[in-house]
Amino acid sequence: MNANPSTSAAVGRRPAHIPTAALLILCAVTAGVGLWQVRQVAALATSRAQDILLMQTAAIAQSVIPEQAQALTFTERDLASPIYQRLRREFDAVSG
Repeated sequence: MNANPSTSAAVGRRPAHIPTAALLILCAVTAGVGLWQVRQVAALATSRAQDILLMQTAAIAQSVIPEQAQALTFTERDLASPIYQRLRREFDAVSG
């Protein structure tokens, strides 16, 4: 028989620190995957916002006729100008 009873009781048992370590590793992996997912979603949202902004910019650029824009004085007089009114309507439609 075994002379040391404390040794015989520990045979076949896992040390108590292994489940704690496994839990900590699982938590770290879960947190890492969560942070990665947040970054992916943020990048997707940023990309979508950039695409929308690019489409709006292209629409505005296509609506501006350079000769008409050069005719504007960028003073209060332009507020009554049909050129200014058309551009304003188009800009308002794009910015929506």
